[in-house]
Amino acid sequence: MALGGSRGRIVRQLVTESMLLALAGAGLGLAFAVFGIKGLVALGTNQSGGAVAIVLKSLSGVPENAAGVLVLMAVDAKRGGCRP
Repeated sequence: MALGGSRGRIVRQLVTESMLLALAGAGLGLAFAVFGIKGLVALGTNQSGGAVAIVLKSLSGVPENAAGVLVLMAVDAKRGGCRP
């Protein structure tokens, strides 16, 4: 009697774990960015109390790209692209 899950179940578990790790990493990255920007603004104040301008590039499109990659990975796994 063999123990373990089927190939599809293992792939689903790996994709789920990868998604959770990616979301946790993104959340931590956003938190570091928010506090980092606040720290930079605090360090960037000049002697007269005026803040130095910090220009940030827009991050639009990042969630859409991540979702697209996830869909492509799921389709590839469904078609059997993960077979050895």
